[in-house]
Amino acid sequence: MSVTVTALKTSRLDAAYREKFAGSAKLYERSSQLFPSGVTHDSRYLQPFPIFANEASGSKKIDVDGHELIDFWTGHGAMLLGHSHPAVVDAVQKQMAKSTHPGACHELEIEWAERIRKLVPSAERIRFTNSGTEATLMALRVARIATGRTKVIKFAGHFHGSRPPPNTTLRESLPAFMATWSSSRRTISKHCRKRSTNISRPVSFTKGMDRVGERFPRERTSFAACGN
Repeated sequence: MSVTVTALKTSRLDAAYREKFAGSAKLYERSSQLFPSGVTHDSRYLQPFPIFANEASGSKKIDVDGHELIDFWTGHGAMLLGHSHPAVVDAVQKQMAKSTHPGACHELEIEWAERIRKLVPSAERIRFTNSGTEATLMALRVARIATGRTKVIKFAGHFHGSRPPPNTTLRESLPAFMATWSSSRRTISKHCRKRSTNISRPVSFTKGMDRVGERFPRERTSFAACGN
């Protein structure tokens, strides 16, 4: 009986949702013919369909049906200043008027790298990449070349890109469980002198949903010099 009631409530919610966001429903029908699951990013997948945005400003997004919505997604965590902040818009417009893609070295990339080094003093050399996945692949490749080892210790629940490291088997990716520091410590200790590096995600967009042991943030770097 409870299953039937639940299904009925879900059906009513779906119907109300489809009625309120009819424009998004139509766009989803089109996008489903083009993209896997109808979306261009897996995290945007939503049943019965995602909401399609038309514009955004500050903390609000307006969908194709004209609804003003509070944006808790914040551009996958990247929109620290909100949408279309005047200072950001002005800077982008000025730069676009100068050039769109010079395909050459320029002073702004130096200024950008210098600011990164101020924020992260340990960054001795900086390489800009097109995505986090690409950055991870390059970092692991450098670690393997430098150490002559192939194994990588990663922490369960930490996302490092949409594909595994190049030439890596499942046996070479050794998961450590961040929820319990003792289990992580055992994994790291066991493979400490065999691994090329440890990889972790200290600040995650989904950390509000993950359980992290109290000692994990403080002690995860304690084995960084092992075998060196």
